[in-house]
Amino acid sequence: VTGEGPNEVGARATRTRVNPIGERERAPPHRAPAMAATDSPGGANIAEPGEMPAESGPSFRFEARRARLDWRLLHSVDVDRLMRENDLDMLETTLETVAFGDVTVEDSRNLTVNNSRKILRLAQCQVEYLLHVQETLVAHKERLRRCAEEAQRECIDAKSRFKHERVRAKELKRELRTARKALRTYEVLEQIRSGKTLEEILT
Repeated sequence: VTGEGPNEVGARATRTRVNPIGERERAPPHRAPAMAATDSPGGANIAEPGEMPAESGPSFRFEARRARLDWRLLHSVDVDRLMRENDLDMLETTLETVAFGDVTVEDSRNLTVNNSRKILRLAQCQVEYLLHVQETLVAHKERLRRCAEEAQRECIDAKSRFKHERVRAKELKRELRTARKALRTYEVLEQIRSGKTLEEILT
């Protein structure tokens, strides 16, 4: 593994910002998902004003580290190139071994300065990416909340219009019945004026 400067991650950090909900869809790592947008640091879900409290999911617990670090995979990664090209596929490939590898059982000969520096830089990139995913999910949640509020307002307006139109329809029916009665009366009066007898009119 080649040596890498300690400040190189900060110099390139902004280049790892990509939209996880963009052109390429990737399957997220199955063991280390990003923190949900509704999760608080203490693990409890906090409802926003005017919002129904969300059902609390399973509480977070750290897993025991039982796997060995995949040094072959780690040696194959060029961190500078990964950051330069925003290679998220490679970043997610290393997530499993970096997050769940047990460094306490590693041979100290493997934990050289360069190897440790590479693992640290990969962990920094992974944390930055997962924080970006979390920010994106929070923004997406906010858009969905606004859409839901707008849909709720439209539903209330539609119900109000429906109630108004139903009342108006009843009034029109009453007016129609009254007009029909008046028309029938006028027809009878006209027939009387024309000289018809009452028996002829009724028949």
